[in-house]
Amino acid sequence: MLVTTSSGLYRYNMTDLLEITGYYNEFPTIKFIQKVNGTISLTGEKLHERQFIEAVHEVEKKTGKIAPFFVGFADPQKSNYKFYYEFADQFISFADAEEFTAKLDRCLSEYNPEYREKRASNRLKAPETAILPPESFERFKATCIDRGYRDGQFKLNLLMQDEKRHAMFKELLK
Repeated sequence: MLVTTSSGLYRYNMTDLLEITGYYNEFPTIKFIQKVNGTISLTGEKLHERQFIEAVHEVEKKTGKIAPFFVGFADPQKSNYKFYYEFADQFISFADAEEFTAKLDRCLSEYNPEYREKRASNRLKAPETAILPPESFERFKATCIDRGYRDGQFKLNLLMQDEKRHAMFKELLK
């Protein structure tokens, strides 16, 4: 589907994943699902950013540990994901953060049967945990803008396979 102006011009391919929910006369009614570039598949698991976000929020509810900012990166060399959290409780222990990741891993397995199968066969290795320091999102955004990203168009996928951005996140931990 292309969204166009009345003259038929379109600005760019929006790469949105949409669901047709019905029809109004002959025209489809649609629901936005997510950006397509938020789908990662290291071993065939096709993990969607939406699944990751919903799973984090479910684990927050179950544990009472809140992560106002979080992001996940796929690591093709290790065949796993690394999950970064900036917890509201800045004194959370690494053991508690790892338990959060273990629960997130189980939750992702419930949401995504392909993820569950790849984890069960160990083709997809266990995810890793990293705790971000306070204001990591703001620092990351400022770094991106310093490197030429436009402030007004800055968007951050919360699940990605992008080594350049992953390297920038690793720098936040130092």
